[in-house]
Amino acid sequence: MFSNSSFLFSTLVDFLSPSVFLPTADDVGGSTSRHNFQLVGTAVKIIEAQKQELAKRQAILSEILSGFDLHSYPTSTHAWLRLPEPWRGAGFARTCLQRGVSVLPGDAFAVGREPVQHGVRINIGAARSQEDLRRALKIMRELLDAGHLQIPGFV
Repeated sequence: MFSNSSFLFSTLVDFLSPSVFLPTADDVGGSTSRHNFQLVGTAVKIIEAQKQELAKRQAILSEILSGFDLHSYPTSTHAWLRLPEPWRGAGFARTCLQRGVSVLPGDAFAVGREPVQHGVRINIGAARSQEDLRRALKIMRELLDAGHLQIPGFV
């Protein structure tokens, strides 16, 4: 359900503004200036479209996984899900993958040998579409509601 070749988003989306793309004083007065302003307009439109899409995907995430411990930002490309007992990050990620959903366990982001909280990182920007995201999150929700001890074949 999640794919690297899908709709991609920049993590810089939240930090970019039109002023980042404005031409310098050296560009004013020539065709370069007109070209730069066209680039500015295009870049701003792309960034705004990405922000709107991410906000919609975050809303889907919040709707489907409501009641669970989610941490994210309204236009972020990902979210952190703290797993309820008895789940552990690697076990949940493995079980999701067996059902076609790819998430990363929190320990993949750990530095050093300190214990980590049991959780997963959900990349909402990797789903090919909002519908794919919705299907993947529903699978995750079913697993979370069931708990791993009730899932046949879980070791």
